Amino acid sequence: MRKLADEWSDYENRILSAHAGQTQRIETRRAFYAGAHSILMGLLDAASESGESDDIGATMLENLHRECRIFVLDVAEGRA
Repeated sequence: MRKLADEWSDYENRILSAHAGQTQRIETRRAFYAGAHSILMGLLDAASESGESDDIGATMLENLHRECRIFVLDVAEGRA
């Protein structure tokens, strides 16, 4: 299983410009990890609040996956 640090490294290498300054790299990394933390906490909260953690977790993951696919398309088409 890949670590979040590996995902960040791939993201940094593919997305951030080689000319990006240190401040931009720090702030982008913080935003990347904050997003991951937010999703993790949301999944954990939903699982602990319901007795059906597998069903709730699967639904949340499906919704997040759909939202991410839409965002990628929006970025590719210049809408995001």
